[in-house]
This record gives sequence, structure tokens and C-alpha cells, in this order.
Amino acid sequence: MFESTFNLAYIPVINTISEQDQKRFFFWILLKYFIYISLPILIIAEIFMPQIIELLAPGFYNNDKFDIAILTARIVLPYTFFVVVLSFLTAILNSNFYFSAAGSIHIIQNIITVVFLLSSIIFPILPILLIALSIVVSGFLQFLFLYYAIEKKWIFGAKAKFNYLKSVYSFSRLYFPSIIIYGLINLNIYIALFFASFSTGASSYLYYSERIAQIPVAIIGLSFGTILLPIFAKLVKENKFTEINKIFNDAYKYSLLFILPASIIFIFYSDSIISFFFERGEFHLKSTKQTALFLKILGYGLIPNSLTLTLIPYFFVIRRVKKVFIFSVISIILNIAMMNILISKIGISGIPLSITIASWVFFILLVSELFKKNANVGPNNFIKFSLKYFSFIFISSFVSYLFFSIFDNQILNFTVLSFLSIIVLGATYLILILVFDRKTITEIFFRLLSKKA
Repeated sequence: MFESTFNLAYIPVINTISEQDQKRFFFWILLKYFIYISLPILIIAEIFMPQIIELLAPGFYNNDKFDIAILTARIVLPYTFFVVVLSFLTAILNSNFYFSAAGSIHIIQNIITVVFLLSSIIFPILPILLIALSIVVSGFLQFLFLYYAIEKKWIFGAKAKFNYLKSVYSFSRLYFPSIIIYGLINLNIYIALFFASFSTGASSYLYYSERIAQIPVAIIGLSFGTILLPIFAKLVKENKFTEINKIFNDAYKYSLLFILPASIIFIFYSDSIISFFFERGEFHLKSTKQTALFLKILGYGLIPNSLTLTLIPYFFVIRRVKKVFIFSVISIILNIAMMNILISKIGISGIPLSITIASWVFFILLVSELFKKNANVGPNNFIKFSLKYFSFIFISSFVSYLFFSIFDNQILNFTVLSFLSIIVLGATYLILILVFDRKTITEIFFRLLSKKA
């Protein structure tokens, strides 16, 4: 969350500074401010961790896992300092259109986590504590990786003093709203975990389903948002708004094109996905069914969650964040209210349903504001793209359903048949695009092969 919010504020502001030595000065001033603020907060949080855990997850209080939760949180917390530094380094790389290095740091974390978990065979340490340690170690290695990936002229060298307070003020006006705006999904999940902590197993159901649901959102929505932000910032500086509108329409089209299949797969095949990845050991059939239900409901929210991450950078680079801030607050309040109502009506399934409803409300409000503020990005293109790709996915889903129905109760087991049906769905979807929308496929391949993509 911090990395995303920081990028939203830093990149538009750094693009308004023309001289490289002034950019270096602004970088170090801002980093110093963040270190001065974050370190005391981390120290206080370490001291008062029991009270923080009790506040954020009151269901754990007087639970036999409460002490382990405190110890785990205290081990992990120093990683947040690395997050601050990594966000600065990532923002520099992204603002200079170097995306691969910053996008690769999560691979380091995954590898280190696997290594530490394997070490549990040798060392008699709880796996959850090993995971916590692996996160801190990976933070340090991620820092080294990004540090050596950056061209040193971007951060080291002559620093020219200038009236940086104006830039800091501009950064603050973008950064503080972005904490709520860009952290909407994360804040909704934290709220959901708060409510889930009161029901046995609900926190695990939500965690596993949400982690799976976030995979396509991160790959599609977050990737588009990360790339669009520096591009939009550069084009705004050059007053090329016509080109911005064209790129924006293309980004919406490509995001919708890729997120629709993921949404349908989660809605119709969530049982097989959860069973394949998690159903073993203490994760039994009941856990699979409940987690799959959570994933199915969250699947309906993939479209707004992904497209929202594509839309938000546009509002930040044109400095129109007030309404977006208000919309995000409305969405969060709605999420809290809906959880209170739905949990009492339908049980814990109301938790993911509230998240999905809040996501759709936020997305609709955001799109309405976009059409109002920019006539060149009108509803016609959005409607055209939506109708086209929803038609494609509807036909593909029907073909996949027929395939599943024909071979159901045959020699294939349920999981294998489900994955074959997913392949049929994807193949049908791709064929429809190749036949009826070849131009889009050509554009995508051209952008992938182009050095400027």
C-alpha cells in the first residue's frame, strides 16, 4: 500500500522539477522526512504491539494464539522501514521508465520465504515465525537489489538547493489523499479481517481467498497503474492531452480484456482452485467450501478492483483528487455499514459481499467523475469495449459450461475437469478475439515487441 500511494504522489511532483540536481535534492529531503517520521512510529508500535493487535483483531484477545501473533508482528514490523526505502527507490525507477527491476523484488521475497520454510525441517522453529523472519531478510535483499539496479546519477551527485517547500507541499496534497484512495482495497480488507476475527475460521477463509483474488488484480490492474502513472505525468508536463486520452482508452480496453476471464474463472471454478492449492492437512473439505464461496463472491469484484487501479493515476497527474478522496471515504463507510447488516442477515459470507459491493460503488462513482471532467474520454468507448468483451466472455463461459456438462460424472475427476473447462474457456475467448477483434491483438503484440512499450 505504501509503495503505491508514494508513487502516486512522488512521480507527478518529480516530473515538475526540471533539473537533475534539484531532483536529487528533493529526493534526499523527502527521504529524510520519512525516516524521521517512520522510525519513532516503529519503535512505539513495537512497544505497544499487544494493544495494537487487540485493537485490530479483537477476536484474538484471550486466544491461545495471541502471544504468537504479538511475537510474529514484532518480528515483521521492521520490514516496514525497508518498505519506506524501497518505495523511494521504486519511485525513482518508475519515474525513469525502468519497471522490470521494481517489479522483480517480490520474486526475491517468495524465494527467501520458501528457503526459510524448508529450513523448518532442520530448525525446531514454528513456520509462522520463520515466515516472519524471511520477510525481514527479504526486505534487506530487496533493498540491495534495487540499490544496484539504479543509476547512481539519479540519487548521488551535485544537489542544487531550490524552493523545495512548494514541491513538498504539492507532494503532501497528493500523498495524504492517496493513503485512503489507493489503499481502498487494503483498508476494506483490514476492516473485513476485523469483523472476521469474531468468527472461528473466517479470518483464514478471507485471507486465502483474498490472496488468490489479488493475483489477477496485481498482475493486470496494478501493472497498468504503475506504468500509466509516469507516462501520464510526462505527457501532462508536455501538454499532450490528446495522447493521454488515447492511452487511457487503450488501457481501459486492455484491462477489461484480461480481467474478465479471471473473474469468470473465480466465479465458476473457485471450488477446484481452492481444493487444488490448499485442501490438505488441517485444511479440510469444510474449509475448502467456505473459502471457495468467499473467492466466488470476491470474483464479482475483480472487474472494479482492477479497473480502479487503472483509472486512479489519471486523476493524480491532473491533480483532481478531492472527489476521488470523497468517493473512497463513502466506499469505506458503506463497507463498514454493509458488513454490520449482512453478517447479521447471511452470516460470514456477508464479509466478502460487502467488499465487492463497496468496490463496485467506488468504481461507478470514479467513472462518473471521469466522464464529467473529461469529455474526450466519454462513455461511448467504455460502453463499446464493455459490450464487446462481455459478449465474448458470455459465449466462452457457455462453451466451457457445455464442455463441463458433457464430461461431468465421467472418468475425469472434478478438479481435472474444472481445469480442462478453464482451458476451453480461455481458448474460446482467444478465438473470438482473434476473429472479431484482431486489431486489439495486433496492438498488444506490437506494444510488447516495441522498445517503447
